[in-house]
Amino acid sequence: MSMFCYQCQETAMGTGCTLKGVCGKTSEVANLQDLLLFVVRGIAVYNEHLRKNGHPSEQADKFIYDALFITITNANFDKVAITEKIKEGLKLKNELANKVKIENAPDECLWNGSEDEFEEKSKTVGVLRTPNEDIRSLKELVHYGLKGMAAYVEHAHNLGYESPEIFAFMQHALSELTRNDITVEELVQLTLEMQHFDDLNGALQIFVLSDALVGELPARQECLHQQVFDRDLLFHVCFLLPRLFPLTSIRSNLGQVNHKFMNFL
Repeated sequence: MSMFCYQCQETAMGTGCTLKGVCGKTSEVANLQDLLLFVVRGIAVYNEHLRKNGHPSEQADKFIYDALFITITNANFDKVAITEKIKEGLKLKNELANKVKIENAPDECLWNGSEDEFEEKSKTVGVLRTPNEDIRSLKELVHYGLKGMAAYVEHAHNLGYESPEIFAFMQHALSELTRNDITVEELVQLTLEMQHFDDLNGALQIFVLSDALVGELPARQECLHQQVFDRDLLFHVCFLLPRLFPLTSIRSNLGQVNHKFMNFL
């Protein structure tokens, strides 16, 4: 087995791609993506501690959601680009480590290998690093939820929107995934918490789309360029928004949104 990836519905035999991804992803890229996630979790641990001290790193916030976005299905198969992202992450992690000390830090925080060590290390930090199938499955469920959140956070950021509350939760969840003693019950609770923040993330997207639809043309063009929404989200904005957000400021724009809806498809 040269890789293991089962994050999409097209995975080989419905159980996992082990030689090459059905999507076309090579084993080398799949393993490097696993290593990038490993580095991301370490950065999240450090930044969560810095946030508790009142000094979170905005650079870490952005690196985390950008790196998570890189690892979603069919987003980035560029081996060189992912390698450079890992190196960038290790440098950032070392900078954060100089600002806060963590007792009993996980391997995600401590490992600081060179590029020559990436390939070997990547084979030890993937999905199958967790022997218990229940714990493994729940950890990956959280991972995939965070990747989805990261995609929307990235788009929102590009349009000038962000939520520190979402950043904090994403990094807390990633930190929890470094624990070897985490229980099924704790992971189920974390998954349920993620749903709340996923809803909040969706709300952020609705604000972004509403602004792009009724705002100035450059914002609308940027929204299209970033592919920040899909038809289902447009439907929610135009027809379900009043029920979700009975706010005067949004309701006042709803007529304009409805008027532009068909022309925007």
